[in-house]
Amino acid sequence: MNDVRRFLDQAWALREKDQGRALLLLKTLTEAYLAEWENLDDSDGEASGLFQDLGPAWSEALLSADLDRQERKTWAARLAAWQRELDQYGVEETFACAITAARDGWDSPPLKRVLQGTITAQGAWKGDQPDFADDLTLARLHVLARRERFQEYLYLAQAERLHAAYTIMLARESACGLSRVEARSRMARVCRQPAARSCTQV
Repeated sequence: MNDVRRFLDQAWALREKDQGRALLLLKTLTEAYLAEWENLDDSDGEASGLFQDLGPAWSEALLSADLDRQERKTWAARLAAWQRELDQYGVEETFACAITAARDGWDSPPLKRVLQGTITAQGAWKGDQPDFADDLTLARLHVLARRERFQEYLYLAQAERLHAAYTIMLARESACGLSRVEARSRMARVCRQPAARSCTQV
C-alpha cells in the first residue's frame, strides 16, 4: 500500500507541472489497483479506502489539464467504466465527481457566468446540485488558487456559499494589500447569503 500511495503522491505533485504525466500516472495506478485490490487484505478498510483518495486526485488532475472536448469525453467514458466495475462490489460514487470534472471541465455555462462575477441562486450548476457538488467546487477552487486566479476563486466560493473558503482567501488577499474597506464590503456581501456551507478546505 505504501508503494501505491507514493504513486498517488507523485500524481498529485505533477498535476500542474506535468499534466499529461499526472493523468498517465493516475491511469496506470487506477488500472493496476482495480486489477489487484480484491486480493489485498481489506480488514481495516485501507484497500478499498484508497479509492476515496483516487477520486479527488482525478478531479483535480482533469481540471488542471488543458484538454479539448473530445479528450475530456474519452476520460469521462474511461472513468465511468471503472465506476461500473466498482459498483459491482458496492464501492459507489468513487469517480462521480471526476466524471463530471472530465465532462464539464470549465465550459459549463453557469460556471462561466459565475467566474465572470454573475452570482445567482443557481450557483455554478445547471439544475439540482449533485451530492458531490462541494467536492467538485473545492477541486476547482484548488486549481484557481494554484493559478493565482483569486478573483474567480472568490466569485466561485461566494456563488457556492462556501463561506469559510471565501473568508480565508479574502483574508489572504487583504494581507496582500486589499483595502480594509473593500475587504469588509466583500465580507458583508457574502455573509448576507443564506445557507452557508462550512467547508474549510482551500
